[in-house]
Amino acid sequence: MNNKKILIITQSLAMGGAERVSSTLANLLAEEFEVELATFANGNIDFYSLNRKVKRVELNLDQNSNCFFTGLKNNIIRIYVLRNYIKHSKSSTVIAMMSMPTILTAIACIGLKVKLIGSERSYPPAMPLGTLWESLRKYSYSRLDNLIVLTKESKRWCLKNTLAKSINIIPNPVVYPLRDVEPIVSVDKYIKPGMKVILSVGRLSIEKNQKDIIQACYDSKLFEKGWYLFLVGDGSELESLKRLSEDLEASEHVIFVGKVGNVGNWYKRADIYALTSLFEGFPNTLIEAMSQGTAVISYDCDTGPRDIITNNVDGKLIEPNLGSLTEALVWLAEDETLRGQLGREATKVRERYSIDNTLKKWIVNCFL
Repeated sequence: MNNKKILIITQSLAMGGAERVSSTLANLLAEEFEVELATFANGNIDFYSLNRKVKRVELNLDQNSNCFFTGLKNNIIRIYVLRNYIKHSKSSTVIAMMSMPTILTAIACIGLKVKLIGSERSYPPAMPLGTLWESLRKYSYSRLDNLIVLTKESKRWCLKNTLAKSINIIPNPVVYPLRDVEPIVSVDKYIKPGMKVILSVGRLSIEKNQKDIIQACYDSKLFEKGWYLFLVGDGSELESLKRLSEDLEASEHVIFVGKVGNVGNWYKRADIYALTSLFEGFPNTLIEAMSQGTAVISYDCDTGPRDIITNNVDGKLIEPNLGSLTEALVWLAEDETLRGQLGREATKVRERYSIDNTLKKWIVNCFL
């Protein structure tokens, strides 16, 4: 065991891309280092699991702020608690995941002798923090020893808009084969033999934009040709998306599965995987689907998919609009041979974004 001690700080381990990467990174680093993972939120909302070598800490700092003064008080408390815990942990390296934890941790570490790594898990201009927090991000990032981002676009933005001294690109890893966690939802319960399946996986939210995939499946008349759309995930847009499918009289062909922990089985059963996000950081679900050999279609949103897909080689990268999506769905749905070719090429992401390659980049950029 290496004598370095690493503390990872993140918002929560609830379902989400940044949360998955936080847990994966903690589990990987625990094979070489002593690792603690601390979350602002309580552990009762955890979706991802940690191995026994990782010490799990709940900081209980996830309070709601209903006005400026409450928010100010809560963030002062967060900084105070973070600082005391970091000092108590005696960690040599602190990794903060996501924008807000990175800002607060950078402030909390002023004067402490730790190596401080920040990590942006999305494309910052797509999720602006507001004037005050953007100023805090700009200046607090000057305290980071290294800032990890996911894409070249994110690096360019951070170079221009923050005072970060060192910025490195480390994409998310793909876990293959995917590990099953609870809840386990039987694919056979929903998908009958011979069904033709389009799959969407992710939080049901405005930015994930699942309404476009429902509308495009309807406009392309694929439902009339026996295709079914399965949406795996949960979120604030669930009722709105259900209403849309009802208004289109497509409820029989649009199936809302909810959260699943055995998502690998769902990718394997899908004929087409579709990503229609308005923006992304580095979409985990896309590389997961490709690793399983699923033919994929993705909007070419600001960042992420264009770093992963080589258009018409291992997937279809399209302009982010309904017309392009409808055309691409028909193009793939009507050509089983093409779906097979794209799916076979897509599996090469297993090596390109392997856990071993990702871990090496973290160790080289952050710990050597």
